[in-house]
Amino acid sequence: MDENRLSEIAENSEDNAEQSSIQGLYSQAKHSAADSIDAVRKMPGSVEDTLRHYIENRPYTSVAIVLALGWLIGRSHRPF
Repeated sequence: MDENRLSEIAENSEDNAEQSSIQGLYSQAKHSAADSIDAVRKMPGSVEDTLRHYIENRPYTSVAIVLALGWLIGRSHRPF
């Protein structure tokens, strides 16, 4: 009887350890997802600020890039 009781206690402690490790992994995943969502929410503003800064500091390069892109897009619609 004592051996059965000890094996039940051992199994229960293993199950509890498994559950706590699963809960820990779930908690980590939840925090990681929340951090990723926050980073994505901040991204559009930072991309806009980066583009604005680049255009203001390098206007001629920006114009050259836009002209090259326009030429490539126009060329792609024309048959060879």
